[in-house]
Amino acid sequence: YGINSILYQRGIYPPETFTRVQKYGLTLLVSTDPELKKYLNTVLAQVKGEIIPQCLINYSSHLK
Repeated sequence: YGINSILYQRGIYPPETFTRVQKYGLTLLVSTDPELKKYLNTVLAQVKGEIIPQCLINYSSHLK
């Protein structure tokens, strides 16, 4: 959700392509643009794929 807020606040995407949602007791702005949502999901999946294995490697090295 944070990425959506940055894109909105910086004016990178038109304000009319965002909607307000309630999450975590906060009002957040989320894109309604299907292509942007698809892109962000892809990028975040790639980041998770890189970060989580690295965290596991770092964690397992401390167990030895």
